Amino acid sequence: MSAYEYRVIPAPRRGEKAKGIKTPEARMAQAMETRLNAFGEEGWEYVRSDVVPMEERAGLTSKSVSYHTVLVFRREADFGMFTEETKGFGTFAQDDADALAAAEEAEALVDKAAAQAAVEAASNDSDDQDDAQRA
Repeated sequence: MSAYEYRVIPAPRRGEKAKGIKTPEARMAQAMETRLNAFGEEGWEYVRSDVVPMEERAGLTSKSVSYHTVLVFRREADFGMFTEETKGFGTFAQDDADALAAAEEAEALVDKAAAQAAVEAASNDSDDQDDAQRA
């Protein structure tokens, strides 16, 4: 399952001057290209541009709505949710749940056997000490 993180930035409002670029449209295209390439180098994929409304104050008591263009980027992200450490997380497959339960049960049996072996070893040590004292 792919997980994405998103980044939204304001679109450029002015074009960029560059050698050989004369028209306003070409300057705006240059500004967009610069931003798209900069984020592409960081692994961000351009998704779309949106125009979003924004309510702003216009004086002390009134408000006005202005519209802003934003650029939306995304890249794959690993938030640690879909790793081997969380087997069975987010799935409804019975096989996965059964395998996870079996692994936990086996781990519990190993822990119990180790604890029992430690108790027996301590018991044998105390029996050996008692025998040594009697002799």
